[in-house]
Amino acid sequence: MILAGGRGRRLGGRQKALLPVAGRPLIDRLRKVLEPWLPVWLSANEPAPFAGSGLPVLPDLRPDAGPLAGIEAGLLRASPAGLLVVACDLPFVSERLVGELLERADARGLLVADGAAKSPPLLGVWPASALSVLQARLERGERSVRGALAALKIPVWRLAPEHQQQCFNLNTPADWEEAENRAGMG
Repeated sequence: MILAGGRGRRLGGRQKALLPVAGRPLIDRLRKVLEPWLPVWLSANEPAPFAGSGLPVLPDLRPDAGPLAGIEAGLLRASPAGLLVVACDLPFVSERLVGELLERADARGLLVADGAAKSPPLLGVWPASALSVLQARLERGERSVRGALAALKIPVWRLAPEHQQQCFNLNTPADWEEAENRAGMG
């Protein structure tokens, strides 16, 4: 599932998932990476902007509850093996990284971290067993991804420095410009 629920406030209200990098919207870049492995769908606060994406869109069941609400919606649809989640603002995730992640994940799930720890890892396999924990946290009004991860104790795979650029996170106009520059080099 591509997690595309943000409001893009730091990007002037633009939908991050629809931003082009090297001429292709982020969701199209990620779809190409994910489709060889699994059926792909989107999770979104507001499904309307994604109606023409060609992907099934799962609306959040709890508006304005953040990424956990999107992951909850995905886990409700996921297989018993869990849910592969990729945030829409990770333009450089590779098919190879996804394959390795799926091979390494087990019933406990597995999250990828780039070592920078600036933001919570939103690339990983969330175990099916996480659903009840997320629902309980959301019912209490808890929205923190880091808090949920601490409660779930999902193992973390720290990427080697040479692979950390795959977790580059696009959040601001400066990040978008950097992503365009990086894409032009590759």
